[in-house]
Formats: sequence, structure tokens, C-alpha cells
Amino acid sequence: MTIQEFLEDHQIDYKEAGAHHHARTGWIQIDCPFCGEGSGSYHLGINLENQYANCWRCGSLELTAVLSSATGLPQRSLYNLLDKPEQAAHSPSKSSRTSNPLTIPDGLEPLSGPYTRYLERRGFDPVEIEKLWDIKATGMYGHLAWRIWIPIVLHNKVVSWTTRTIGSEKHKAAKYVSARPEDEIVEHKHLLYGEDFARHSIIVVEGPTDAWAIGPGAVAVMGLNYSQEQVAGIATYPVRTICFDEGVKAQSVAEKLAGELSCFPGQTHSVELESGNDPADAEDWEIEILRTKYLL
Repeated sequence: MTIQEFLEDHQIDYKEAGAHHHARTGWIQIDCPFCGEGSGSYHLGINLENQYANCWRCGSLELTAVLSSATGLPQRSLYNLLDKPEQAAHSPSKSSRTSNPLTIPDGLEPLSGPYTRYLERRGFDPVEIEKLWDIKATGMYGHLAWRIWIPIVLHNKVVSWTTRTIGSEKHKAAKYVSARPEDEIVEHKHLLYGEDFARHSIIVVEGPTDAWAIGPGAVAVMGLNYSQEQVAGIATYPVRTICFDEGVKAQSVAEKLAGELSCFPGQTHSVELESGNDPADAEDWEIEILRTKYLL
């Protein structure tokens, strides 16, 4: 049976694309049985093509675990119950995919004192960020020492990664160091970081910490320079809002990106922040306005 038929048989309310602002083409939304049962918020999305689930609060979830929790049925009984996927969602082109296995840095570990203090100084809740975005610490040794390891996920699978230094600008370390081509399954510059959480509308930002600041619905192009593959991905969303840093160069790039997107169906907006240089530095009130106004 289809996912929709399963939900209807078990009287689980769901919303399809166009029926709720959280639902976009290729997805249906339900209340998360782990954090929002009966809330009517529809924060959990089920991808119809790849049959996986994402909650805006809990993060990536196995679909059978979600359905088991929602119905009380044994998880093992659900694996062969559903039909094959029925609807395509946006995926990077075949040319974006490498023939390499994913290689991640050695010695990754849970966040410890220096890493949590860095996040707290930036205004983040370390526990929330670690849980939702599955980040880890690189440790104190090697060429990636003292960095936060950030997995880049596509269809619930880690396909690449980047890292963010926790040092100050005076240390002259590169802010972000990403996977080499031979270490990633999909080229990271052909991806939109955070896309597994995206639905009908997105806010396009530069880096992962900007996406963390805005929360689910924000996607990062991972740098000021974007690729045409990323433009194509952004264009699949009916409502897209560009929110780059306030500097002259960043705003010039934002204007160029908005121009390229203007030829596609849908709405393209571009905004400049008032309370910070970028979303990660902006005040909470402005982030809330962004989410309320542009994440429809």
C-alpha cells in the first residue's frame, strides 16, 4: 500500500503539498509521534520518493520507526508493507555523484568543553545543535584540529562533509575546510546543506552556522560562490529567499543569484539583515521575523 493509504487505514492525519505550508511537492506531513503527537503542527515530513522521515525538532528518522511509534505496530512488520516510492523529489544530477565511498576524518567525538563554549558564544544551544544537525568535534590533533565536523546529508544519508574552526579570526585558520573530491559521494558544492529539512519555502544562506541560526527551512550554499547545480536545486522550491551577509560583496552576489532565479516559476526574495552581519550574528527577534514571513 502507499504511505497515504497506510496513514488513512490507521487514522493518522496528514497533509499533502498545497494543503499545509510545511508540505511541498514530494512530501507529506504528519505530527511527529516522538515530540508533537496531537499538536497539529505537522513538523514531521515523509519523503515519498526515498521513504524517509525528517522532523524539524528531532532531525532525521527512520520511516518504519516513525510509523511503529504512531501505530503501535512492531517495526519489523512494516518493512515490506509499503509500496515502492511513487514520486520524484529534487536530487543532484548523476554528474554530481562520484564513484568514491565516503571518507570521514579519524577521531571524531562528541562535543566537549571548547566546542560547546564556542557554540554558546555564538548564541547556539549546543545540545540542540548537536542533536538536530548531528555535528561532532574533530579533537586537538591533525590538520582538522579544533573544528566542528558538519555532515552534509542527502535523503537521510551522509554524502559529504565540511568543518568549521572554533578558533578566533586572529588564528588565521580557514573558517571552513570541506571534504576533498575523493572523500565525498556527492560533490558538496552541488548540494544545499540542510535540504532534507526543506519543504515548500526556503531561506538561502551562505554557511552552515547561518542555517543553524534560522533553523529547519534554511539551506546553505557553503560559501559565497554558488554553483549552477545549486541554482537548479534552489529553483525547485516555489518560494526562495536569499539572506546573505550584509557586506557589499555578499549583497552583490545575492543580487546576482536573485537575478538567475527570477526566470524560474515561483517567488524569489532577497533580504538584508538589520541586527547582525549574518544570520548567525542576528538577534532572535529578526530571525523570528524571517521565519514567520518567508518560511510559509
